[in-house]
Amino acid sequence: MKGFPKARVDAPLRGHLLFDAAFEDGAMGTVTHLNALEWEVGVRGDTLNPRFRVWYHFAISNMQPGQKMLLHLSGFSKTRSLYRDGMTPCVRSASRPQWERLPPNLVYYYRSPRHEHAYVLSFAFQFDRAEVYSFAYCFPYSYSHLQQQLHRLDALSLPI
Repeated sequence: MKGFPKARVDAPLRGHLLFDAAFEDGAMGTVTHLNALEWEVGVRGDTLNPRFRVWYHFAISNMQPGQKMLLHLSGFSKTRSLYRDGMTPCVRSASRPQWERLPPNLVYYYRSPRHEHAYVLSFAFQFDRAEVYSFAYCFPYSYSHLQQQLHRLDALSLPI
């Protein structure tokens, strides 16, 4: 537009992690950079029930190969969680095309005094490569994927 100066947007420095949940089944609340290695991500309320805050799915990019991160997920609405029974978050990237669970020895689910003794999920992670990594509560299954599966089943014309 005429008369408006062009905005200058500097690219973030490599290693300053970028978080994104702007995709179909993405879910993430606020992100806070705590220090050089630590980040905190709030769990966003469910679309139809904002008081229900359990699942998350987001992507991280702009890392350096070998970069380490300590991530804290906070704001869970339930005290009972499968994390207390050993479940761990899922991760995927271009070099890891299948969803994998994080090793249990890197994941901690605990009551945090910094969060008024609410539960927090913390895990350590080291990025192998500079690519987009996705993290999720469990193996994501989007509405679009469901529709594709149903379309394939319809195409088989199976008897009812």
